[in-house]
Amino acid sequence: MLKKIKRKLNQDKHLHELFKGSSVSFLYRLLGTLFGYILTYFIATKFGAEVMGIFALSMAFLSITTIFSKFGLDTAIIRFVAENISKGKVYLIKDYYLKSLIFVFFSSIVISILAFYLSEIIAQYVFKKPHLYIYFQIISLGILPYTLFFLHAEAIRGLKKIAISSFLKNIPIPLFTLIFLIIFSYTSIITNYKVIPNIAYLISIVIVFLISMILWIKITNLFSIRIENKNKLSSFKKILKISFPMMLTSSLVFINNWTDLIMLGIFINEKDVGIYNVVNKIVNIMIIPMIAIVSIAAPKFSEFWGKEDLEGLKKFVQQISKITFLIGIFIFVFLTIFSYQILLFFGKEFVQGETALIILLISMLFYMFFGPTHILMNMTGKEVAVQNIMLLSAVINIILNFFFIPVWGINGAAIATLISKLFFYFTAAFLVKKYYGFLPYNLKNLFKL
Repeated sequence: MLKKIKRKLNQDKHLHELFKGSSVSFLYRLLGTLFGYILTYFIATKFGAEVMGIFALSMAFLSITTIFSKFGLDTAIIRFVAENISKGKVYLIKDYYLKSLIFVFFSSIVISILAFYLSEIIAQYVFKKPHLYIYFQIISLGILPYTLFFLHAEAIRGLKKIAISSFLKNIPIPLFTLIFLIIFSYTSIITNYKVIPNIAYLISIVIVFLISMILWIKITNLFSIRIENKNKLSSFKKILKISFPMMLTSSLVFINNWTDLIMLGIFINEKDVGIYNVVNKIVNIMIIPMIAIVSIAAPKFSEFWGKEDLEGLKKFVQQISKITFLIGIFIFVFLTIFSYQILLFFGKEFVQGETALIILLISMLFYMFFGPTHILMNMTGKEVAVQNIMLLSAVINIILNFFFIPVWGINGAAIATLISKLFFYFTAAFLVKKYYGFLPYNLKNLFKL
């Protein structure tokens, strides 16, 4: 079997590139996840489910605000860099980067100020928990470095420097946060123990932003690149026209991913939010292979599309869904069988999340089967279609959460997520068939090597 796999990899250069790139990405993602779980375990056991919930809501607040400060430029830069590096037009990459940098710098400043001064209003009138405002204010100071970090990490990814990009996005933030968390927890530097996770995270993203910027400049040798043929440079208007639909898509991805936690924070207490956040962390183990593969697949989608190689694109997409689904089955079975024991590891109060965990695992298994359809469409000029189905999915999720959470609590949130994501997966598969003439999966060859 191993010989057959090796022979197939040698015969297909795209599959070989996918496997090679995603293997490194998978390793870094795995290490990052490990540090993330150690961080989650430390917060859960040291501070309890309530502080875990406060930290989760703070991360949701940061994610919401940075959607607007990034304006989709972090996603668009992958596509732009991947397209132009293959054409040797490095000067266009520098121009695009500098214009994106200027825009997100000023947008981040504006969003940071608004977020800081509106924190009290949001905490009091949205979450009905006035005490949350101090945590939101602390994390709002991280909007600028967090936005700039993503811009540089994704630009590096566009260069197909998958190992570096994957390392940046997965390891330093949880690792540094954990280190500062331990330092602050066992010293008297910070007296209010509930703000410790937020402050540790804030310091970490500042450090990682600086690292990402230095690496980008070093890799591209940015200062030595001369901008030529200024008539062919993109205007701010053209750049934002590309990035705006991607920002809308990112906001809808956020809504789909964070609606549960936010609405749990509105309807019930921080403790249940903390439990659900741990459940989400466990569920996310399933998508580690998908994220690793997408790291190299995203620029490859753009490459196939640019060459008008539709047959190659079909084969590549179906290979991805096959690989991720087969890996996903094994992870699903393991996590389902040992769900109780895994939750117990974080503490007895987290065991009540077992049913929600299994429901969300089922949702994730469907994702592994259909593959990264939204990434495919984003990288091939169909970002508006992705935006539309994500909007519908988000609306379904919000409506169902509104009715289900007051009745079933965290289990209701999980059911709402399952239904809304199934709608998204099936609709996205239909659109892939419509736009490209093939389905993102191949049932006949699903279990064949």
